[in-house]
Amino acid sequence: MRHATAVIVLGSLLLPPGLAPAQRLESPQSARQDAANRTIPTEVSFELLLSTGTAGLHAQDWGSLLERAGATVRIRQPLGEEKPETTESRRGRTRYVLVRGILERDGSAVFADRTLSPRDAGRIREWVSELKTYGAQGSTEGRPGFGLSPQQFEQVFQTLEGTVTVELDGRDLASALEGIGLTSRLPLRLSAAATEHLQTARPGAAPAGLKGLSRGTALAIVLNAAGLGFQPGRTPAGTLELVIVPQSEQTAVWPVGWPLDKPPLHVFPKLLVFEPVRIDDEPLTTLLARLETRAETPLVIDTRRINSAGIKLDEMRVSYGPKRSTWRTALDQVLFPKLMAELLQDEAGRPFLWITTNSVKQLNERSRQREVRQKLLDAQ
Repeated sequence: MRHATAVIVLGSLLLPPGLAPAQRLESPQSARQDAANRTIPTEVSFELLLSTGTAGLHAQDWGSLLERAGATVRIRQPLGEEKPETTESRRGRTRYVLVRGILERDGSAVFADRTLSPRDAGRIREWVSELKTYGAQGSTEGRPGFGLSPQQFEQVFQTLEGTVTVELDGRDLASALEGIGLTSRLPLRLSAAATEHLQTARPGAAPAGLKGLSRGTALAIVLNAAGLGFQPGRTPAGTLELVIVPQSEQTAVWPVGWPLDKPPLHVFPKLLVFEPVRIDDEPLTTLLARLETRAETPLVIDTRRINSAGIKLDEMRVSYGPKRSTWRTALDQVLFPKLMAELLQDEAGRPFLWITTNSVKQLNERSRQREVRQKLLDAQ
């Protein structure tokens, strides 16, 4: 089936010359208008349930505070087993968000995901504004699993399972993004921070080995070569999108690959069988090409991180053995301590080898990335 090309929205006209042709350019003003157009009319109302002994003074304070924040308020006695919750419904084009909380004797209000007091006027205004923009689920910013529900996360995951059908090796960023073939169900948007990053950065060319992998993994690798990553997100209108952001320690991005769902011996048998192994002063790049053929699976090199670490891959020569061993063990030993080989799979379950730098920080991040999907799958 032929997929429609993904919409790529850029928030600035200031782009590297090589990036502009494949994108639809928008000025900052039109980008803000686009965000406004994606926001649907929303009315926010609060119901505060009075707990036993709640003073009327607190009820008046909350009523005045929420009305000034732009929400309607109803303060009443609870009916049966009511509990704090935030829900939304739609009638016509308008979205209605209902927030129910319990007003305690000390004046605080307990909601489904937070507790606030009348002293938190600024936070309350921000919350009401967020509810009007994003609805009952709120903004995705800073939330685990990119702020998506398990169902939304799995929807993104399944959409990114599609296969890259063309060679991307050596393409610039714009051409590689076009070649990945993202679908219109997940529009790709360049954030303002990513736009600024591209003013000074020199994106590396797409590496070899991406044809046949999933679109999600290929996208993560192509963006990684430019010092970028992507985050799935929810628009103000409730639809899903992919947002390109700069990589940083503080920013969670979609990982390059996922842990194997089968034992490595079943996935990479020719790398894990014991046999005589010998490597005699061989160029590392030659060895990697040989192991890619032996493993019968793509091998992709994280050129950006390797170059940033000052490692000259083309100049490295390695030796091992001779001894009875596995090629996996031999590869680990010749790469250590500067490099490592990860045995991963893409979103569709296809295995590949990822050659990257070896650092505790990176290993910790990989561990966190692996936990993301598992927690969301467990929640389903």
